[in-house]
Amino acid sequence: MTSSRTGRCPTPDDPWSNIGYWGDHQIVYLLRLLESWEASDPDGLGAWLDRPVFTYADVPYRLAGHAAMLAEPRDTITYDTARAAGVDARVATTGADGRLVVSDGELVRVTMAEKLLVPALARL
Repeated sequence: MTSSRTGRCPTPDDPWSNIGYWGDHQIVYLLRLLESWEASDPDGLGAWLDRPVFTYADVPYRLAGHAAMLAEPRDTITYDTARAAGVDARVATTGADGRLVVSDGELVRVTMAEKLLVPALARL
């Protein structure tokens, strides 16, 4: 399958096309960004923790359940073509915000505290 969304869709001829950003790398980069922010504006980070202005990307990948991961640890992610088509349809009508999680026609907005807690809790 080829697409203008290079890197987002699986490509049968490329065995690495289903590999996205690894969460551990994202955490390191985020930590460096937050440390730089804290160094340049010591009160800035705390002021943003409870403001619901952040969003999540509506990614068309589904993770296998725990039992399936234990049974086949090298096959844990499935590309959801129906979900991807829905995202593409939203992008066609609303623009780039169509790639974000929506509920009842509105973007789901969360706080920075939630955005920071989710990856931390996922690792627990």
